[in-house]
Amino acid sequence: ARQLFLLRHGHEHHAGCHPHGAEHRREYRRGDWASLGAAGWQTFVGLYFTLFAVGAITTLSEWKFIRCTAAKKLLYAFTFPLFMLTFVPICIAAMFKNPGWQPIVHTRTMESTEVQDMKKTQKISA
Repeated sequence: ARQLFLLRHGHEHHAGCHPHGAEHRREYRRGDWASLGAAGWQTFVGLYFTLFAVGAITTLSEWKFIRCTAAKKLLYAFTFPLFMLTFVPICIAAMFKNPGWQPIVHTRTMESTEVQDMKKTQKISA
């Protein structure tokens, strides 16, 4: 039964039976860190390309309505995944800290045409 357990779990040697048991365990730990690093990298790359696909599809479907040059649209499509990944530490921090509610006092209202006019007169970049 023990040999069957060891075979199922990928162990060839039991650490106590191996003449260099401590060295065997140390090498195994280094392998674990390498595997963990490779898995983390693969996760990051997979997540990047998934978010890139979402951003690219959105950019292509809204191409005419995005007010900037084609070069900027393409640049933003490639940097969108990095922007989205900045939310990971924010979400982790939000699990442990409650910032509380602080209302924002609004003192004036504006129409969208007024904002566009302000951009034109003040040379504000979009």
